[in-house]
Amino acid sequence: MAADLDGKRQLLQAELHRYFGETCPALVERWEASIAGLAPPFLRELASRLQELDEVTQAINRQLRIALRPVAEGGSTEPVVDQALASLEHLNEIVESMMRRLDELLTAA
Repeated sequence: MAADLDGKRQLLQAELHRYFGETCPALVERWEASIAGLAPPFLRELASRLQELDEVTQAINRQLRIALRPVAEGGSTEPVVDQALASLEHLNEIVESMMRRLDELLTAA
């Protein structure tokens, strides 16, 4: 069971690395392009999506603090790690949706 939990933690760390190393920079790049090229109504739409992203990110940060804490510190259990993995997947879905919408708006502009 400990090996399974360690494997899930490693998967979680790999997903975090992918999110912050690849996904997040791509979103920032598209966001910067949209700020310069979109009309205010579209920017308001994107701002509301950004607020949703912020709320989900804060919830995930709380989960990650628990999930990545070593068992020796009295922290993580397997359900918490599973929940953090699911939440990170949800965060990636939100970001991918934002990037698709940014691309649509930039193409239409």
